[in-house]
Amino acid sequence: MNFVSINGTVYEQDATISVFDAGFYFGFSVYDTMLVLQQKPVFYQDHLERLQNALKYFEFPVKSNWQVSLKKNIESFLTRSNPQFHYRLRILITPGKLSLSSDRIEEMNTVLFLSKIEKQKETFSFFVDEIRKNADSTLPAFVKITSANKNLLSALRAKRYGADESLLLNQKGYITEGSFSNVFWIKNGILFTPAVENNLLAGITRSKILECAQRLKMPVQEGNFKLNEILKAEECFLSSSTRGPAFVSMIRDKEKILARFD
Repeated sequence: MNFVSINGTVYEQDATISVFDAGFYFGFSVYDTMLVLQQKPVFYQDHLERLQNALKYFEFPVKSNWQVSLKKNIESFLTRSNPQFHYRLRILITPGKLSLSSDRIEEMNTVLFLSKIEKQKETFSFFVDEIRKNADSTLPAFVKITSANKNLLSALRAKRYGADESLLLNQKGYITEGSFSNVFWIKNGILFTPAVENNLLAGITRSKILECAQRLKMPVQEGNFKLNEILKAEECFLSSSTRGPAFVSMIRDKEKILARFD
């Protein structure tokens, strides 16, 4: 069973929002997604901080009690989940009916989505897409917006070629991220991952992996990497909030398999 909450009102089905809401009308909204274990969001404070930074960046009218109000809303909402299962919690914030004659955003709609996570795959595969991301992002690395058209299209294209996600390069040919994940690989005992300057989302799980590597004193290189760098790796994995670190077994393009990882 999936549940939706709109400004604190919970719906099991047929939840509606105005077609004139700017989140729909202009595709203008911010969101964050987190894993829920035993009715508790994982790394909640990290996700909340990233979401609040995004709201401030887009000049949403964040009230002083917003964090407290949202937390109470989420805690109540998550009582509908079964503590024996894992869930995906998505927080979507829209500016409501935004008038272009106004000089500011005057309201916020908070929509919560709760969906059960079915059994996760143990391994994933990447498809190298022809779609290229801009080399330089116009948004900070902490901003998650719903209008991620290239990422969504690339994910759909990956499925056509039997892969789980696309591995996206930017216009300079550097690796950025997966359609909905960050990417890592290991070679000669060194952990590699693209730098955020390559126009990728600085994921929460990504940061936790880097912190863990630092504690383990594992060498890490964040930088600009061409496709051939990852193809020569000994191991490869992706990360996201709902999948954690997950092993990548293969990378392919339209014509052939480019690399396999044991």
